Amino acid sequence: MSNRLKRSPATISYELARCEPYQAEVAQTDAEYKRSRCGRKTKLNDKLRQIILNHLRLSWSPEMIAHEFKLATKSIYNWLNQRKIEFSLNDLPEHGVRQRRNLDQRSKYNQSLGRSIILQPYSLEILSEISFNRSKSFLFC
Repeated sequence: MSNRLKRSPATISYELARCEPYQAEVAQTDAEYKRSRCGRKTKLNDKLRQIILNHLRLSWSPEMIAHEFKLATKSIYNWLNQRKIEFSLNDLPEHGVRQRRNLDQRSKYNQSLGRSIILQPYSLEILSEISFNRSKSFLFC
């Protein structure tokens, strides 16, 4: 019988010993039930689903939600892809836009705090006098 089913003889004897009066339908149903219950259980419940959905509607990114609620970002994307959370991937903030670091970080901070030249306390007359005095001192050297 094991050769015909292409299984090990130990497997066949184990299956027959599990249920004394062996019934194939009962064994198959039992195997399918146990198979459905194996694996890691999901953290997604109705309350968490609603919280994630509300934050996505408020334009939060999955990364921000994952950080705030101590979840894996990949889990949120998996739930979105599997349609366990009813939200379109195209509606995600900046979907498909690659984030790049600004290459020139130098004067971003200072420009926002700096004042315009027009608002400087020195007038043009004072600046011209200073530059004239400097040029005058160079002439006498």
